[in-house]
Amino acid sequence: MSELPVNLQAGRADTSSKLKLRIASEKTTRLDRFNDWTSEFCSSILVKETRQALKSRQFVLTYFLLLVVVAIWTVLCFAWSRGDENIAELGRNLLMGLFMIMGFPLGIIIPFAAYRSLVREFEDGTIQLISITTMRPSQIVIGKFGSAILQMLVYLSVLAPCVLFTYLLRGVSLPQILWGVAIGVSCSICLTILGLFLGGVINSRAMGIGISVLFILLLGWLFVMWCSFVSEVLVWRGLGDIAGPDAQSAIFGCFAFFGSTAALLLVAAASQISFAADNQATRIRLTMLIQQLLFWAFLGMMLQVVPFQNEVWVPAMFIGHYWLIMGFLMIGESPRRSRRVQRTLPQTLVMRSVAGLLMPGPGRGFLFAMAMLWSSGGVVLGMVLFQDQ
Repeated sequence: MSELPVNLQAGRADTSSKLKLRIASEKTTRLDRFNDWTSEFCSSILVKETRQALKSRQFVLTYFLLLVVVAIWTVLCFAWSRGDENIAELGRNLLMGLFMIMGFPLGIIIPFAAYRSLVREFEDGTIQLISITTMRPSQIVIGKFGSAILQMLVYLSVLAPCVLFTYLLRGVSLPQILWGVAIGVSCSICLTILGLFLGGVINSRAMGIGISVLFILLLGWLFVMWCSFVSEVLVWRGLGDIAGPDAQSAIFGCFAFFGSTAALLLVAAASQISFAADNQATRIRLTMLIQQLLFWAFLGMMLQVVPFQNEVWVPAMFIGHYWLIMGFLMIGESPRRSRRVQRTLPQTLVMRSVAGLLMPGPGRGFLFAMAMLWSSGGVVLGMVLFQDQ
């Protein structure tokens, strides 16, 4: 009789161990692995900023105000229409107003909110607490940028049904809608990154007030320019033929310039909140190098369309002014390097020759600017000589 409970306990232990082994050996699906990867990639600052932004009074008021303004504008456009003969004009007026309404949250609210979110970290002193965590400075900046992207998607969800409804009306084409949304979202992303960069530059409260006033004035002026662009070019005149090589070169040049500049400002914003003993120059100089390569690609595309033997001074002047400004900024770096940075310096002669100019230091920054300036001049001269042949 005494052996029966022992056997029962042993049987229970065996079943529990088998159950544990069976649970531990379950296979995960691709969705589970993707969720694990995204949860590890998304930093906690993204979750915090998104929760604070979506629960804030500013977001709720802007969201409901956007709903009301869109509804009022839609009703007014249909009230002003005079029947089926003016249905094309109705579609253009409706689309023009919706694009103008879209420009307010995307061009003013979201960039200034991203700017204030980073400034608030410096004012409250929480940036030091965040910096000592395991999160890298790039994760902090990308988390705030990701929160701005999510707010942008929420605002666009309000406008998307009405904007797509204008396609059903005559006088509005699908490329006009797609280009309007793409240009508006791209400008909002660039302005948000500019706001994060300006938020990391602030060192004092007085400087923060001055930059805040100038930044909000800049956003207001750009909103007015966006309204003029929408009414004069995008809706009523159209963008014209974008299938030609000259139009494609211009589009590539705009996206390459603004995209690389936005990436440069994002990397610079991350370096502003990193430790003073950290390497803050290598990623910035790599981004400058990528921007230079994109500029060479743009010149190569323009060379196939417009010959510029007599106007070779235009790209030369642009390159000279660009590296003059960047050279001044790199020369202003501190000549002192921490032991942490010194351990990352190249040790061999080959690596010093290849990657030595990317390392921090005012002397290396000056040589990097001169090397890029002379190489750009050589590339432009080679393109002009190749075109003559």
